[in-house]
Amino acid sequence: MNGDPNAIKPEQRLQLLLYLAPLEFIGLLGFALCSLGPPHVHWTGPLICAALIGIANFAIYMATIDYMVAAYGPFAASATGGNGFCRDLLAGLAALYVTPMYKNIRPGTKWQLVIPTLILAGVSIPLMIPIYGFYLYGPTFRKKSPYAQELSQKRLESREARAEAITRASSPTQSRGNSLAGVGGRPRSGSSRVSEMRGFGSVPVTRNNSLRGGHKMADMEVIVPQRSYSLSSQRGR
Repeated sequence: MNGDPNAIKPEQRLQLLLYLAPLEFIGLLGFALCSLGPPHVHWTGPLICAALIGIANFAIYMATIDYMVAAYGPFAASATGGNGFCRDLLAGLAALYVTPMYKNIRPGTKWQLVIPTLILAGVSIPLMIPIYGFYLYGPTFRKKSPYAQELSQKRLESREARAEAITRASSPTQSRGNSLAGVGGRPRSGSSRVSEMRGFGSVPVTRNNSLRGGHKMADMEVIVPQRSYSLSSQRGR
């Protein structure tokens, strides 16, 4: 990569999700089997499975947001906004059917929680397929998006400009030029090695290493905003 963040493909941001997404199915399946409760299953079983479901949901949300930001760059605001809208819309719709489903399927039996949760576990399997599809065929999908193509072209141009800047900075001529000061490439003399800060609150220093108020310095004056510190004691006050 050589320190270039653009060298990483957006699909690489989904790599961890390939291993975390199946926790959704595993957690739902385990929660369904653990819903039988005591004395068949210890009470900590459903809690562990619920934690797996939470990890998968959080990983899916964060990875998809990261992928869209990497793929669309400055256009990602619309993509992430649409993602958030669909997520909240589906969550609101789920509240309409989940309660009747858990109340009306085998009510009063030990399977009342098991069967609805198994249904959700089965639904989660096809919903995981797009994750692997985007990881494997993401570049093909992005080629069909004009926004993604425009961003890819800008990244290519910035990468070339960055490489050119690094080449100029690392060239011997440039390095020698940076070590020289003054007009005509003359090195600075000992009397002029004073760092002058022209920002707010700085104290002016003359070339003979003395303050304009008549306070002569022995060696060098180091100037910071609002204060002036000397590397040696003041003399001749």
